[in-house]
Amino acid sequence: MPEHQGYPSTVGWVHDAWIGTETDRWTKWAGPQWFISTEDDALLHVSALIHSDVDSERVFGFAEPWNYNQMMDIWRKQYPGRKFADNIEGMGVDRMKVPNERAEELLRWVKGAGWDSLEQSLKDMAENWE
Repeated sequence: MPEHQGYPSTVGWVHDAWIGTETDRWTKWAGPQWFISTEDDALLHVSALIHSDVDSERVFGFAEPWNYNQMMDIWRKQYPGRKFADNIEGMGVDRMKVPNERAEELLRWVKGAGWDSLEQSLKDMAENWE
């Protein structure tokens, strides 16, 4: 049950952003990064384990780049009646190109679709906090 899990991992960072605390961590050491939904991550692991074509491969489970400001902008759109902290000035964007095509291929093999979006994943997560 989500209400008994607390926030023991990076979901804690996101929850802090949701409630407007600990925003300094985003400027000090948690800048722009790459996202993958929990469900896609789990399915990708299963697919890599059971797909006979995968053998000693490094599979990059990166769906899309994101940063704090993008997350806050998404929530402002999804929850227009809720007040969120201001965006962080000078927040960069990760422009690195990652070799995630193979991962998406394996995900499509087991799931029948590509990556879950950051927008949908944030909505699913926030529904547990309202």
